[in-house]
Amino acid sequence: MVETTDINDGGKVLAKVLLSGQFDELKKNKELQKIILWELSESKSALRKLADEREAAGEEMFVNIADKHFGSEAKKFRALMAILVSSSYYLNLHTDFNGSAFCGLDLKDDEDRNVVKGVISEMIDM
Repeated sequence: MVETTDINDGGKVLAKVLLSGQFDELKKNKELQKIILWELSESKSALRKLADEREAAGEEMFVNIADKHFGSEAKKFRALMAILVSSSYYLNLHTDFNGSAFCGLDLKDDEDRNVVKGVISEMIDM
């Protein structure tokens, strides 16, 4: 799906696809959840390497697609993506480790998860 995504919008559609996929993957992939928690709680070179590889992949999208499209506003788009990626991590980790409700949304419920994904999409379009 990502291979055929139009990037003329600065990568907005691509970002929506990637973030929606990440949100879903984090829900079901317990190993990924543990890696994220491990990265946040310990300083190890192998974990730093994983984080750096993720950052490099994101940087490629920003430099080659988003920055060119957004120009002087590119840093704001990067900030928005940082907030959305980190909130996706936190919401999924919180749901699995501390309970399902967050701000009154039951993130174990597909309907509430879809509301969150819809808002992520709307925020990218702002």
